[in-house]
Amino acid sequence: MTNQLEHLPNELFEYIFLHLHSTHLVQSFLNLNIRLNLLIQPYINRISIVSVDFDTQFILKSSLKSIKLGDKQLEQVFSTSGNIFSTYPGLKSIILICVSSVNPTYINYLNQFQTFLLSLKITYFTRKGKMYSEDLSKKIFSILLHVDNNDSKLETLSITHSCLSLQESDHYHSCLSIKNIRLTLKSYQHLLILFEYLPSLESCDVRIYDDLDNDNKTISYTVTKVRLKKFAFESLCLMSNYQHLKDFIVRNFSSSLEYLSFELFIRHLINGQELQSELIEKLLNLKQFQFRFNCYCFRYPLSENDVDMLIRSY
Repeated sequence: MTNQLEHLPNELFEYIFLHLHSTHLVQSFLNLNIRLNLLIQPYINRISIVSVDFDTQFILKSSLKSIKLGDKQLEQVFSTSGNIFSTYPGLKSIILICVSSVNPTYINYLNQFQTFLLSLKITYFTRKGKMYSEDLSKKIFSILLHVDNNDSKLETLSITHSCLSLQESDHYHSCLSIKNIRLTLKSYQHLLILFEYLPSLESCDVRIYDDLDNDNKTISYTVTKVRLKKFAFESLCLMSNYQHLKDFIVRNFSSSLEYLSFELFIRHLINGQELQSELIEKLLNLKQFQFRFNCYCFRYPLSENDVDMLIRSY
């Protein structure tokens, strides 16, 4: 026996599905008939359970590809004792939100996650002024850069609203799987160290939280195996190492870089012609360059003529 609902065209079902939560779709339409099972598949492979009451029995574990959830919901969805991959064989992406910087739950799962996930995105809930945690940094990198990370499948890692630091360690080893990363790091030098541990990196979106007043000559790590295609660099403080950054990019990414973005706080003016000759012209495959320079020149007040000349240089 059929009902009137089954006479609706596929296009109208798709419009209805767009307005229903994925867990509600499973509860309402799964296994009613073959046609509806096929129609709801694209809407239940990628689910979000952040703001809804849900029962884990309505998560299709065998076909789930991506899930968005809160850090505290991890224990409801994933077991810490069993093999997560065998339970969720198709899962490739996890988005975690509202993560606490104090004993976050996901740390207990990170070892398993990196063996089968392709993408892991983490957004912390941090109070103002509490972004940096040295203990958290050590926990994350001790897992990601562990000696046994040859089994890692993780290609994309994004950690936002938390500031990390990275020091050289004999206990750390290169992770060859990570190709895309988005992080906030405590200093510019930590970025250079990061490049040494992620030689397969192709896309880097990084913010520098506290750039120390290091003399450019004292900073090492000037050559890397990384061949970036995309590089977005933002300083959240006055940038002391702009010249080193510029030289580092030219020295290492001149033939690979295609997309470059700067958002910098600096102490001096950037002349457009110098930028063109010292950086842009040396990046042979550059397709797009976006920039925003916030210049703080307290010692040298600018006249209208100076400003006009500076604008004309671009």
